[in-house]
Order: sequence, then structure tokens, then C-alpha cells
Amino acid sequence: LVQVRGLAKKGKGGGGGKTDAALDEAISGVLPTVLDFAELSEKASAVEDKLKENFAGIRGGRPEPGMFDHVMVDAYGSPTPMNAVAQVALKTPKAATVTVFDPSVAQNVAEALEGAGMDLNPQVEGNTITVPIPKLTRELREDMAKAAGKQLETAKQALRRLRKSALDEVKDNEELGELSEDDAHREKELVDALTKRGSERLEALHDAKRAEVLEA
Repeated sequence: LVQVRGLAKKGKGGGGGKTDAALDEAISGVLPTVLDFAELSEKASAVEDKLKENFAGIRGGRPEPGMFDHVMVDAYGSPTPMNAVAQVALKTPKAATVTVFDPSVAQNVAEALEGAGMDLNPQVEGNTITVPIPKLTRELREDMAKAAGKQLETAKQALRRLRKSALDEVKDNEELGELSEDDAHREKELVDALTKRGSERLEALHDAKRAEVLEA
């Protein structure tokens, strides 16, 4: 049996902090575990990164140069990120200028912007594209806030699937005799701590995005 250092049960004495500390040790490899917590942590971070990427596609209350970074352009036969084929600058809060590095893909860039679901009407002139930025109505802001909420739920579902897979692995190892009942319980505690930590980070991203979207 793999012997895992004991974790104090969470209680009034602040056991949650001990669990968090043990989780950090499990991720770093200091604490021996059957589950690969470094890999689990990377997968949880990937869920967080995906949410950040999805949130980038939801415009905030204030225009910013990075607002088009998520837009994919059909360039040279494959989908390419906007920031790889063009540079975006804000002329005014009401208009952006997109300078395309290769004029041959300027029309592709304009079409990608038009189809980005941001109510844009780009105007092409050579390798320069002027993009009037429409004013966000209160109704549109609320729709975007709802979209952010749906993205959050999708990310949480991915995190829950990660948790279930990890707990199933603990159960399998316990049934095979690789983990004692106590050790299995400790690893489950660590999985729950990792899930809780990941969920809190997702919630924080959502709260910040929601505030940004609803900003007048």
C-alpha cells in the first residue's frame, strides 16, 4: 500500500488550511500520492485558460486593443489568430484601426471581424481596416453578462468531469488494494481541495468579466 501522510480533518481549528498546504505538497511531489496531482493541476489550469480565452470573445464595457485577439482569420489556408496577422489600435473610443501585415489577407480579416458576433461593420482600404465600434446598450450588456455566465458553467462542468475521473481512479486503486481506506479518503480530500481551488479561480474570472461587461 502507498502510505500517504495524514491530513487533519477540516474543522474549527482551520483544517482547510492544512488541506491546502498538503495539496501544494502533492502538486509539487513532496507529498507521495497515487494520483498525479501535478497533472491534475495542469488540467485544472487548462480549464481556467480556456475560460479566459472564451471571455476574451465577450466584449467589455470599454473598447480595448485586445478585444479582437480571439477572432480567428482564415489566412493561408488555416484559422489564424487576429494578432498574428494584424495589429489593432484604438483611434478613438468609437473606432479601431486594424493594420494587416499582408494586404492579401485584408479582406479575410474584415470578413472574420464581421462574423465575430460583435455587430461590427469593418471598412477596408488597402492594408488598413477601420472598425466602427457600436455603443453597447443595456440590453446587450445584460446578454453578454448572461453569455459569460454560460461560459462559467461550461468551465465548471469540465472541472467536475476532472474531479469525477480523479475520484474514479482513487476508487479503482482502493479496490485493487493499492490504497488503504484511510489513504483513499485522504486523496479524495486532496481532489476536492483542488476542485474547490479551481472553482474559486473560475468564479473570480467570471465576477471580473461580469463587472467589466456591465461597466457603463
